[in-house]
Formats: sequence, structure tokens, C-alpha cells
Amino acid sequence: MPAGVSFWGGIDLPSRFHERPQEDPMARITIEDCTAEVPNRFHLVQMASIRTKQLKKGARALVSAEENKEVVMALREIAAGYIKPDYPSEESIEENE
Repeated sequence: MPAGVSFWGGIDLPSRFHERPQEDPMARITIEDCTAEVPNRFHLVQMASIRTKQLKKGARALVSAEENKEVVMALREIAAGYIKPDYPSEESIEENE
């Protein structure tokens, strides 16, 4: 089963998301920032690709970055922890065995 992308798509985000410090809009995003959240680089690329396509189709951005391209916004969302890998749970793995 391929890993997908899961994120908070609702209008109201939990309060823990509002407590994050504001990032400098001109700060550079690095792969190391993202691999802290998603250690597998293949999954990171896959997640960034899926989320970039969603943003290009009009999905609401979860981080505020006015002048950034969609791929940069997708990476910022992953680094901020708003986008998580959709790994199968241990329960579903045990059911399949």
C-alpha cells in the first residue's frame, strides 16, 4: 500500500497549530527541515508532489507564504508538521497477516 498524504483539511485547526511561532517568509526551507518530520526521502518527495498538485488545483495553504510557489509551500507545510505521512497503522498490518 503506497504512502499517501493526510492533513487537516477543515476550516478550524486545533489550537496547537496556532501556537507555532511565525516563520520569516523569506527564510529558506531545507530538506533537513522536512526530514525531521518525514525521515524517508522517497516518501518526502512523494508527499511534496501530491501536496503541490493539490495546491496548484486550488487547495487552501496551511502556512502563510504569499510570494512562494506551490512546491515551497508544500515543503513548508511538511516541515511545520501540518502534513504527515499516511503510513498504515500497526493494527491494519496485523490484520493483513
